[in-house]
Amino acid sequence: MPEETTHPTPSPASPASSTPELSAELERVKRELEQTRAAHARESRLRAIREAVTDSLDKDVASLLIDRSLAAPGVPASGAELPEAVKRAAEQLRREKPYLFEPKAPAAPSSPARGVIAAPASDRGRDTDQELRSAADSARSSGDRRALIQYLSLRARREQP
Repeated sequence: MPEETTHPTPSPASPASSTPELSAELERVKRELEQTRAAHARESRLRAIREAVTDSLDKDVASLLIDRSLAAPGVPASGAELPEAVKRAAEQLRREKPYLFEPKAPAAPSSPARGVIAAPASDRGRDTDQELRSAADSARSSGDRRALIQYLSLRARREQP
């Protein structure tokens, strides 16, 4: 007759002895979850910032400046408001420091003569203050060399007798 082996049945652990172990495990899992959430929030923030500075000439500097502006009190660090906050910070940076970003492509001139101001020949040489201010504003805001050269050309023509 085969010999029956009996396995001792484990006695259920007393609730009193497993409670501290379960509590410790629960706390460890909670800490791990919080660390994972924080890492996810950091990555989401960095990803949003990287997407906002794709046209930057120096992505590291632009990213740091946007990150610093997001660290201000009252600015959401994560959540649904973050993409909008990053967008606002990037727009503000573009206004304050346009030289950090690639200039926007200038509009194609309507005239085949590139860079020539489209004005009747009788009006050339009589540039108004408004035209000069407009050219200066355009050169300043766009950072485009052609706009700067156009402004300098207008100014030089104005100064000639």
